[in-house]
Amino acid sequence: MRPAILKGADKNEFHFEQEDGTICVMDGTDPILNSLTRVDPQCMDTSIDDLIHLDSLTENALLHILRGRFSSDMIYTFVSSILIAVNPFKVLSIYNDETMEAYRSSSDRSQLPPHVFTTTDDVYKGMLATSQPHSLIISGESGAGCVHVGRCELRLIHSYIILTTCLFACLQTH
Repeated sequence: MRPAILKGADKNEFHFEQEDGTICVMDGTDPILNSLTRVDPQCMDTSIDDLIHLDSLTENALLHILRGRFSSDMIYTFVSSILIAVNPFKVLSIYNDETMEAYRSSSDRSQLPPHVFTTTDDVYKGMLATSQPHSLIISGESGAGCVHVGRCELRLIHSYIILTTCLFACLQTH
């Protein structure tokens, strides 16, 4: 059963409003009522970009938010510095050069939705700032899109190398 809001109850029946606005009426003696759990109302908001901001993060809340974001083609969600990606199984126009440049040049990425470019940018800039090795871990089942994500990360890192090389060459000629 998907999350729903209890709108009314008496001893014979319970009225729940589902996400799509439909009302579900359950008989007060239905044994399913005993298995229902209370959900933090924040968890109903599928536009939340970083789940670390939830007061209570449960498995059901996580799955509900990811399902809602997926249905809106928002395939990336943060849990602090961890990026969760859900394979959309279709081509999305979120990996183009303009998107990459927006993440690379943004001074306030909180205004941008979660993206693989965010984590890649953080790792690259962290490596430069600390002069220490950094890593990106991509984990998923076969066919989950891990290779595609890895290619996107390498493309962004490659763009940094090209930019750095051009800047270095310009500095040497002047």
